[in-house]
Amino acid sequence: MAYEPSDLDQFLTLKDGQYQRLMFENVELREREEEELEKLRDYYKENNITMPEGYDDEKRFILRVLQGKKWKLDVTAGEIMAHSEWKLKTYPL
Repeated sequence: MAYEPSDLDQFLTLKDGQYQRLMFENVELREREEEELEKLRDYYKENNITMPEGYDDEKRFILRVLQGKKWKLDVTAGEIMAHSEWKLKTYPL
């Protein structure tokens, strides 16, 4: 319980100097991550899109998708909607 991950535990440093986050829960976010999350939330509001329940919480699933989609808001929103639809069709098993 007292484990404090180092930056090496939390991030991969890419060849271009950028980073990729590996841990999302119970860690402090970097300024850019906070800004990108706020941009995504604004994108949802501006386009009258409702964020599916359970995606914007302490588990930070939306940050995982946002990072994976290279910070592209429209692509991220589409991926989250597709994932939500898949989840509703698939679960409960």
